Amino acid sequence: MSRLTFLLAAALLSLGFLSGCQTATEQQLRLTEADHGRTVRIKKGAGLEVVMPSDAAAGYTWQVADLNPSFMRIDGTPTYTPGETAGAPGKATFRLMSVNRGQTTLRLVYLQPAEKDRPPEKSYAVMITIY
Repeated sequence: MSRLTFLLAAALLSLGFLSGCQTATEQQLRLTEADHGRTVRIKKGAGLEVVMPSDAAAGYTWQVADLNPSFMRIDGTPTYTPGETAGAPGKATFRLMSVNRGQTTLRLVYLQPAEKDRPPEKSYAVMITIY
C-alpha cells in the first residue's frame, strides 16, 4: 500500500471515530433530545444548554437525575417555554456551566412528580468531557 493511500485511509478512519463526538467551538453548546447517548466535549468555563420537549400542562417535568457537581454545575433553575399553539408541548431548558476538567454524565428523567411510585416516562443521557 502506498504512503498516500495509507494516510488517506487513516484520515477517513479518524473522521469516522470523531463523528460520534460533538465538540463545543463556542462558549455555549446547545443539545436537544436528538443528542441522547452522545459524547460531547466542552472547554472548562464553557456553558451547556439542554433543550427538551416538555408537556407541563399534563404534569410532566424534566429533572436532573445524575450530574457530578465537581465538573458541571446547574446555572439557575430550568425554564419552561410554552408551545406555540394551545395544547402543543413546550420546551424545558437547562443551563449548565463546566467548572473543572474531567468527565461526567448528565442524566435527565421525564416524570410526573406527583406520582412518586411511577417510573420515569423517558430518560436522557449525555457524556460530557471537559477539557
